[in-house]
Amino acid sequence: MSESITHQNLVKAIHTWLKNENTNNDMSILVDLPEEDTTNRPTMINGFRPDLYAKRVSDNRIYIGEAKTKKDLETQHSRRQLRAFLEHLSILENSILILGVPWAMVPCARGLIERIKIDSKTNCVDFIVLDRLPG
Repeated sequence: MSESITHQNLVKAIHTWLKNENTNNDMSILVDLPEEDTTNRPTMINGFRPDLYAKRVSDNRIYIGEAKTKKDLETQHSRRQLRAFLEHLSILENSILILGVPWAMVPCARGLIERIKIDSKTNCVDFIVLDRLPG
């Protein structure tokens, strides 16, 4: 993984947030970070590897976490990637997309996800844009 330090910090923040939300300790989390064993990284989804993939055992809820820096958020690659993840989650009951962006990009990220959800007819997928992350 040749991602920037900012990107890695956003991925770590998503991972930490998800672990803190999991009060039952019944979650399996795969995360794509340099310090993680390659066998513990998420698999490709519709041609893209998410930064984080998790499943909560108690209710089978699936989480896909993706970090986007200011430079990366509005690229065509990111749009295709987020659409692929939303389409994957739309066929799974009780799923959620978590997007981690620098705090100044939160409104832009929310708008982007809403547009992609409308265009891809994936309105059934819940999403969270973490809004207290460093920039």
